[in-house]
Amino acid sequence: MLVDYDWFANPVTDYIRIKFENKVNESFDLNIYTIEGKLVNTYYAITNNEIMFERNSLEKGLYIIQLLKENKIVGKEMMILQ
Repeated sequence: MLVDYDWFANPVTDYIRIKFENKVNESFDLNIYTIEGKLVNTYYAITNNEIMFERNSLEKGLYIIQLLKENKIVGKEMMILQ
């Protein structure tokens, strides 16, 4: 099952906001990978319909963001950090 979502601030300079459909407050996880496939950050148990995070120590480049529900990918996008 795929989830409707919107990504804001791509390319990213300071932060990114992801809004997605979550009418019954289900639990989602969010993984961030380098373009080479290295996992660099995970946000667990997101139960609202939005997550916002700062780029912090992530270096410039391409990243892959995966939105997961029950360990299944329900959304996936490329993110550009400037």
